[in-house]
Amino acid sequence: MIKVTKAASPPPSLLQDYVESLAEPQELYMEEQVNAGKTFSIGDEAYGVILDRVLVEFFVAESNRQNIVDYLDHIMIKGNATRIRARKLAAKRIDCH
Repeated sequence: MIKVTKAASPPPSLLQDYVESLAEPQELYMEEQVNAGKTFSIGDEAYGVILDRVLVEFFVAESNRQNIVDYLDHIMIKGNATRIRARKLAAKRIDCH
């Protein structure tokens, strides 16, 4: 069972991995959106940040990438999100079969 909890901020180890995975620094606009959003985490496996029903940041630990679609679904539902604007998701295709 996947347990999504509301958190004050992303788990530090995941946040560090996310920042290191970026090819370039995150734009100020997106950073402000992330800072204003609500964080939802799945332990130290994944996190998402939602602002005004929009997922603005999402990251899954490398060791759990096989669960990316399930984690995305659970975070979107828990955060009542209806749209995605997360940079990493825009850059990658997720096979949702």
